[in-house]
Amino acid sequence: MKINNVNSNLIYLIPCILAILQEFYISSLIYFTMFIVSSKYHSLDHQRREKNNKRYLEYQKIDILFAYLLIFNNSFIIFKNYKKHKIICLLSGFIAISSFIFYYKYAEADYVSDQIYDKYHPYWHISTGIGSAILFLY
Repeated sequence: MKINNVNSNLIYLIPCILAILQEFYISSLIYFTMFIVSSKYHSLDHQRREKNNKRYLEYQKIDILFAYLLIFNNSFIIFKNYKKHKIICLLSGFIAISSFIFYYKYAEADYVSDQIYDKYHPYWHISTGIGSAILFLY
């Protein structure tokens, strides 16, 4: 199976399940919703080239909103658990920073060609999913 912008969202189910096991139910809901929303949004990627496509733009806004919600959620977990679990929090933070650098260099649709975006954007999903999952490995 080739990794693409839709199936790479499966990674969000890992932190979703781990969050449930650690009784972080709101976090698990965020990860699960991110999986659903991002999968739907990226299933419309073929419409990306159509200017002012309202359906695509609506899902894009929702995807961005949940991406920020996921960032806020992970930041809160790091803040809450840093004293008890420094290594895990530092590792997750390092992955998050690396992911942002990677995202803005290779995977942001407004700044790179469609070919580069389609090739590298799934790795943004994978890195943020791994960084999120690490937060629940204590």
